Amino acid sequence: WLYLAYLAARLCCLDRVAGFTVRSVWCFFRPIIDVLARYMIGYALRLPMSNLETIRFRDVHIDGPDKGVKLGIQIISPVTKEPRPAILIRTPYSRWLMDFISRRFAERGFHVLVCDVRGRFSSTGTWEFLSAEKRDGSTTLQWLAKQPWFNGDLGLIGVSYDGFTLWSTLAAYLELPPNPRLRLRACVPIFTSSDLGKRGMFAGGIFQLELACRYLHLQSKLEKPGTTLGFQSLWLWKALFTVFKEQSGEGWARAM
Repeated sequence: WLYLAYLAARLCCLDRVAGFTVRSVWCFFRPIIDVLARYMIGYALRLPMSNLETIRFRDVHIDGPDKGVKLGIQIISPVTKEPRPAILIRTPYSRWLMDFISRRFAERGFHVLVCDVRGRFSSTGTWEFLSAEKRDGSTTLQWLAKQPWFNGDLGLIGVSYDGFTLWSTLAAYLELPPNPRLRLRACVPIFTSSDLGKRGMFAGGIFQLELACRYLHLQSKLEKPGTTLGFQSLWLWKALFTVFKEQSGEGWARAM
C-alpha cells in the first residue's frame, strides 16, 4: 500500500507526499535491508565474510583551495585504532546513493570518504560543472595524507560524474610530489570516460540533447531544498555547448 501511495502521489504531482512516503518506507525497512545487505548480498557477491567489522559515521569539513570554500566529507570507518587504507569518492550527488557500497567496504576494514563536491549539499561555494574538481581533489588528497588513521594506501572509485572527478583527482595525484603517506593502489572508473566530449555529450560528433536534458532533470531532483537547477542553470548549458564541443584531449584537459 505504501508503494501504491507513492505512485498516486507522483501521478498527482505531490512531490512532498511522495518524498514522505519514500522516507517512511526507508525508515521502516532499513534495519531489515542492513541485515540482508551485510550477509545475504555479501554471500551472493562472494565478498569476504569473515570478521566483518562494526562501522561508524562521522562528518568533517576541510578548507578548500579557495578562500571561504569548505568541502564536506562523510567518513565511514571500521571501529579500530589501527591505520587502515582508504577509498575516496567525490560526488555531486546525494551521499545516500553511496551508502550501500560505502558500508560494504567499511565492514571489510576500509575507511570510505564520500566527499560532496564544491557547492553541493554539505560543501560550500558554487558548483560549476567540472571547473574545480582537480584543485579540490588535490586539496582533499593532501589533507588525507596527514590523517593518523590512514595508512597511506588509497583507492579511487567513481560512477558517471563521480568517474570524471576520479580522473581529475588522479591527475592531481600525479602532479603532487612523491609522498610515502599517499600511495595510489587502484582506480575504478565506472560508466564514465576520460574524454567527455567524444564519449559523452558529443558522442558520434552530434550534441546529445536528450542526455543533457535528462542529466539536468536528475540533478534538479537532487538539489538542495529551496534552490533550482534545471533549465535555469545557464552556466551548465554554456559548459555543455562550449567545453564539450572541443572534442580533443587538449580541450578536455583545459576543462579539468
